[in-house]
Amino acid sequence: MQVRGGGTHGCVPEASLLTGQSRPSASHTLAGRKFHTVAERRLVSRCATGAGEQFRLHAPAGFVEISPAAPTATVPMIRRLSRVVSLLLVGLAASSAAPLPAAAPTAAPAPAWPLPPLDYFIHKLPPPPQPGSWRDRMDLSDLVARQQMVTQADLKSIARTYWFTIFTFSDALGPQFTAENYPQTAALFARVIATANFVTSALKDHYQRPRPFEAHPDQVQLLVRNEPGYSYPSGHTTRGRLCALVLAEFDPSQRGLIVPAAERVGIDRIMAGEHYQTDIAAGRRLAKILFQILCKNQQFQAELATVKAAEWTTPPSRLPTPKDPVNPFREP
Repeated sequence: MQVRGGGTHGCVPEASLLTGQSRPSASHTLAGRKFHTVAERRLVSRCATGAGEQFRLHAPAGFVEISPAAPTATVPMIRRLSRVVSLLLVGLAASSAAPLPAAAPTAAPAPAWPLPPLDYFIHKLPPPPQPGSWRDRMDLSDLVARQQMVTQADLKSIARTYWFTIFTFSDALGPQFTAENYPQTAALFARVIATANFVTSALKDHYQRPRPFEAHPDQVQLLVRNEPGYSYPSGHTTRGRLCALVLAEFDPSQRGLIVPAAERVGIDRIMAGEHYQTDIAAGRRLAKILFQILCKNQQFQAELATVKAAEWTTPPSRLPTPKDPVNPFREP
């Protein structure tokens, strides 16, 4: 048996990498073993070659190709192959964009700073489109079109932004921007995120808009782990945009990179099948409302100043990377 890496040229997939919800499809056979589980069907594809059959297990960064060394495979070999496939699938699941079981629902933490009542935010945000309305149909068309154009790079970004934290912005601020180097920043933004979660959870429960992959399982594929709760407004977008607005207060020179990075978080949620475009728009608007509320809070402003003085005298975007020597002519 040979196990090797390679590209996907010449491979005709029997099951798409982007398969989402559990839905019936033909089983696939690998060295005499049929694959019945959704995860196995999704990852296995067969390629016919002149020498026989090759089987490829797809992952965002490529695949592992398994081909029989001889046509006379024994039963023990088949069993060992099955165990190898099972282990590979477990390993790939952590890095792939394949859906996992839904996370257990948890109550949103209390906001770190005083907020207006829920009615205030309901008044500020428009309701989601009615099911079957023109706007709702446009939302679905937009999502389906985006999923049809998903690339391997998109899948990696979707998987990364799913686990959003303030240090997702290291792409904009540089590799030195880590929780180890900025512990006070990490603590402050954990509270900012908790505040955003408190509001978005309440609004989701109020509007109760089903997520796209649940409302349209025949058209929308789930590309990430299923989260409990509803679709409107997007929690990821609210957190990402609110954190971007606050983060730009620490390093205004990088605002042009920070805000687009936050925008990517929202776009990834559409392509993942978790949200519609109107969910993302509502998340952006809600983040702006929350930012304006925080800016008027003296306690928040005092904490912002404290963290900025402690850790942002030299922003991470101006620190040399570990591989770059210090340039004495570099502007401070």
